[in-house]
Amino acid sequence: MAGGYPKWVWSPSGGWQWQDVMKPGMQGAHNKNWARNTGIALAASFAFTAYLFNVSRQIEQRPQEPVRKIPSIHWWGRKELRDAYPDPKPF
Repeated sequence: MAGGYPKWVWSPSGGWQWQDVMKPGMQGAHNKNWARNTGIALAASFAFTAYLFNVSRQIEQRPQEPVRKIPSIHWWGRKELRDAYPDPKPF
């Protein structure tokens, strides 16, 4: 399955990049800033998700009156939706 590559160069399970960095030729293979990079990636993911959620909340429309309570109508000051669609009465 290695296709002719030496085993120490490539393997399906990750290969050389996660092996011991003290072996000759392996210096720099381990990223010492993994915690910082993970934090940056998580912060960027959270920021993008929050932005996308806010855009979705702002452009939300209800062409028909809902028959059951919809929580997003009452989120974060959507006064025009709250006034237009009060909580439906239970049966």
